[in-house]
Amino acid sequence: MKWARVTAVLLAFCFVLSPVMVRAQMVASAPLMPVIPEAEVQDLINKYIDRFKAMDHESFMSLFSKEAVENHMLPYKDMSDAYWKRFKETSQFLYHVKIDGIKTFTKSAYAFGQYQIIQTLNESKETKIFKGRIQWVFVLEDGSLKIYRLNYGNEM
Repeated sequence: MKWARVTAVLLAFCFVLSPVMVRAQMVASAPLMPVIPEAEVQDLINKYIDRFKAMDHESFMSLFSKEAVENHMLPYKDMSDAYWKRFKETSQFLYHVKIDGIKTFTKSAYAFGQYQIIQTLNESKETKIFKGRIQWVFVLEDGSLKIYRLNYGNEM
């Protein structure tokens, strides 16, 4: 009889303390940061295309991070100079992009697809066609999404 009481008291004690012990072992999780919406990425790509076609150098370059790199080697300043030159020698751009995928994270995003640019030169009215694969890496800078990496290749 005494043994049964001791067992009952021990079981009751364990039952009462078990929620406290389990709660003490739980790790508080940090609040989850929201993922960048795909619509925000698509909006930036649309601005990129529109500003490129408008040949608005300053507005176009404002879409890029100052740390941006193009095709794994061209830093921001050199990119800016190259776009300035290309815009000055061009009378018209037609630019088409087909997005194959967008992946978003809390502080960055990635998009990839295919592009085709038709460039008409000022002087000769010659037309050049560039097409191939394109990919962007975007980062949040001071609350704004910016292009951090731009990589593309030309198909012949």
